[in-house]
Amino acid sequence: MVRHAYLRLGDLNFQKGKWAKAAEYFELFLEKYPEDIRFGQVLYDLGRAYEMMGELELAAEVYSVFIETGHPNEPRIKVLKAKIESWQGAEK
Repeated sequence: MVRHAYLRLGDLNFQKGKWAKAAEYFELFLEKYPEDIRFGQVLYDLGRAYEMMGELELAAEVYSVFIETGHPNEPRIKVLKAKIESWQGAEK
């Protein structure tokens, strides 16, 4: 029940544009349920929340974990790699 609540509250806050609150719930889920089948999706959602807050370094870290742990055929991986590279290029 609590597991579902973290996801639901994270999603609701994300939809309302409350990125920091969404990130908080996603982080709690990831911390408490690392073996959950939805772990990868929640990582992705956490990265999106950080990205929306303008926390690109944190978003890149989370997205990198998503890339490392995700299925090689995951279509979002290519997009995320390009996004991370563009952010790193913008820092130079």
